[in-house]
Amino acid sequence: DSTARIWNLQGTREPEIVLRHCIRRGDTQVPSNKDVTSLDWNPSGTQLATGS
Repeated sequence: DSTARIWNLQGTREPEIVLRHCIRRGDTQVPSNKDVTSLDWNPSGTQLATGS
């Protein structure tokens, strides 16, 4: 569904964060409709890269 989901298991109010893969065309974001097939956190765990 072109998303990566992050769950916080510490019991916060927000159960999950949904990251949507989009293609930017000018000022418009168009869903890419491709599966997210890879992800990697940076060494400090503060940034997440996803790819399809």
